[in-house]
Amino acid sequence: MLTLIRSCAFALMAFGFIGNSNGQAPSASAPVELSAGIRDQVAKVIPKTEPAAPLRLIRGVVESGGAKPAAERHFELLDSGLWGVTLVITVRGAIIRRSLTLQGLLPLATVSEIAREYDSASLVPIGKIFLSFSVTKDLKANGSTNTTALSGGLEQMVVPTMGSKFSFEQAWDAQTSVTTSGLFGGTRTSNLNLGLKQTCTAEKEGDAASLHGKLRGKYLLVNCEGALSNGSARSDQYAFLPDSGIYILLSTATDGRADKYTITDVEYAK
Repeated sequence: MLTLIRSCAFALMAFGFIGNSNGQAPSASAPVELSAGIRDQVAKVIPKTEPAAPLRLIRGVVESGGAKPAAERHFELLDSGLWGVTLVITVRGAIIRRSLTLQGLLPLATVSEIAREYDSASLVPIGKIFLSFSVTKDLKANGSTNTTALSGGLEQMVVPTMGSKFSFEQAWDAQTSVTTSGLFGGTRTSNLNLGLKQTCTAEKEGDAASLHGKLRGKYLLVNCEGALSNGSARSDQYAFLPDSGIYILLSTATDGRADKYTITDVEYAK
């Protein structure tokens, strides 16, 4: 589970415009506003036609560091043509990551909140030996990211075809605040300038129902490989659903630490 927590605390993501599983809107964090330049850039490539089968919700589990907590992904096609994607993970608390995205693949601006318990192992010296014990602590974190630069084959990204390849490069500012309880707890804040460069390939086509029986139409398996600006290797695997016009994340790995998503239920907006 540390992989997912580290990812959320690192990328802390996105906008409070999606309802939860009961249809209630989650509390919104302070919004992050895209720059005029980024808005104009993505507006040129956003598809002008509404998808035939817009997704609303995918339920499942995420395998992360040996844990398999429940995960929900909520989707909303906004008037701007961008997609809002909200990830909700319940594990001894909640992790909520809200993203404003281009086709579900490119997070343009994000907000994340974490409120959960975790176990912290410690060693206490007793004479010549050390006694191991575990203490349950509280973790609270929030943060945001905002794209500052974007380039690459965005036209190919929004309408991929079998065998097509596209590359992109993105830079963003990130702000985070992490608070932990306990004897050595406290609050740490940081401001980072991050970047990602990837090349993606649409490697095969199949029936979307092979991923889950409720998914409609076909899908393209898209693999993306690249690196973060800090040198960490990054790989992501997506299913692009042409009928929905969106990429669904299947797995992601940073320096070999992987999260894998399994689908257990699907709902469409219409």
